[in-house]
Amino acid sequence: MTYKILLAGDTGSGKTSQFETMPGPRYAHIFDPAAHNSLTLKEGEYDNFFPSPSDLSIMPRKDHAGEKGKAPSLYVRWATKFQQQVNSGFFDNVGSFMLDSATLLGLALLSHQRFLGGKDERRDHLLAGEVMVEALWLVFTLPCHVLVTMHTKHVEEKVGEAKTGRTTNRLTVPGASQLMLPRLTSACLYTSLVESKAGPRYHILTRPQPKWPSVRTPRGWGELPLWHDVTIEDWKKPEAYGLGKLMRGESA
Repeated sequence: MTYKILLAGDTGSGKTSQFETMPGPRYAHIFDPAAHNSLTLKEGEYDNFFPSPSDLSIMPRKDHAGEKGKAPSLYVRWATKFQQQVNSGFFDNVGSFMLDSATLLGLALLSHQRFLGGKDERRDHLLAGEVMVEALWLVFTLPCHVLVTMHTKHVEEKVGEAKTGRTTNRLTVPGASQLMLPRLTSACLYTSLVESKAGPRYHILTRPQPKWPSVRTPRGWGELPLWHDVTIEDWKKPEAYGLGKLMRGESA
């Protein structure tokens, strides 16, 4: 059995480091440069997807055209590389794959869609969301364990156009992919950092709550507390903790 895991949470809540606990051989697509601070991956175990000058424009404008009017290329570079790897059977030899993070992948996709559309912001989000769903659907069907990290945002719920005063948490990806992506996973988890007398502890939320309705865990992980501790106690053997331990069916 392979697990397809969506791990969402705030910056610094321990999302990326959980990849160290998962079965090898490990391989990652990294969009966030800070991810390397949490990982011990060697060359050949990852590919970086960082923006080039043509992907970014530091001057305010309605229609993003990057440097000298060039189309933003980051999302297309990633999609081309990923499709080539899928077609070649590359992932047949991978134990666990991580995409870190889908938030930045979605930002690159939205930037590209704005370049193609440019006028209708709502339509750009809609189209980018549809592409995002198909891209992550393919990611979650890989023949290995999959970990996709993502950030979240707090939003106020509405009934029609009226605000309710209640807040909920949404994934920071475009359009309908906010609702669809959790449905493609075997585990959708929210991470949280808790300060204790013994130092920082990293927890995952294991059951849905009003503010986190998409959270769920696989039956094979057993009965877990509402907040399950996934702190890595020994970095010399991280596989003995966190998600890796749960994936082996060791919940205690």
